[in-house]
Amino acid sequence: TMTIETVTAILLFTQFIRDFEFKDALWHSVFHAVSAFCNAGFSTFGSSLMGYSDNASVIMITSFSVILGGLGFIVLTEIRNIRFKGGRNFFRQFSLHTRTVLAVSFFLICLGTFLILILEWDSSMKGLTFHHKLLASFFQSVSCRTAGFNSIDIASLRESTHSLMMLLMFIGGSPGSIAGGIKTTTFAVIAGLIITKFRGEKQVVFWNRAISEETVHRSTTLVILGFLFIYTATFILLSMHSFDRDNSFLSVIFEVVSAFGTTGLSMGITPHIPTEGKFLISLVMFIGRIGPFALITALTANIKTADYEIAEENIMIG
Repeated sequence: TMTIETVTAILLFTQFIRDFEFKDALWHSVFHAVSAFCNAGFSTFGSSLMGYSDNASVIMITSFSVILGGLGFIVLTEIRNIRFKGGRNFFRQFSLHTRTVLAVSFFLICLGTFLILILEWDSSMKGLTFHHKLLASFFQSVSCRTAGFNSIDIASLRESTHSLMMLLMFIGGSPGSIAGGIKTTTFAVIAGLIITKFRGEKQVVFWNRAISEETVHRSTTLVILGFLFIYTATFILLSMHSFDRDNSFLSVIFEVVSAFGTTGLSMGITPHIPTEGKFLISLVMFIGRIGPFALITALTANIKTADYEIAEENIMIG
């Protein structure tokens, strides 16, 4: 942690020193280095990193630190101990967990970048150069994974982009990391389960390794609990103040999903949320950080299971 944050601070300092005096540049560099790796998203600048949206160095340095913070310490340890070999043996050195995290993280970042670029090409990014658009799209795709920084005005984005960002925030980072959300591995298991059912197969298989039924059940439970929790919190928040009369559903659910994923992005309604609503948002952030499944497990740890099984019978579904 200290190594990554120190290197990030030094690299950011080379950019901030151009705009600030030595003391201020050092402060901004250290603050953003810690905030990026810890996926906090807090910035010492009033407009986050919008002032550096076309600065490739600041954007890529911050993004790289955010990505490392969201991979998880298990993955970082394996990467640190990797031996560089040619051919396919390089990827085979990683455990199944690390392979899944790296593959899903890469897929989500690329998918998010591509879709945001397409959706905002002639909208909020109209008039920008291709280089600037690509940087902004990439950074928002990375930041949605619970980092919380923004290099473009979130409120000015299209509703379709907001919907995409909510999906990325809901998934979040990876297990054992600083990030929130249901985690990349959970998303991978659910996606694998759907593909398995369409193929008519019985086991979810990644790289010739079957995922245990217990992991599949836990993943399914986590997604359902996360969805129900977000829906309930959104319903309660909508009933407060005048949110339910101002067509603010998208803004409110965006706020709740952002809190659940401990992302921190907002469409601008945070100052207008009443006091009780802010307590609710704080609770959502707390649950999102420790994980709804971890909370349920803690609450039901002492429940005894029966030593018998009930007879099965089918019901119609679908």
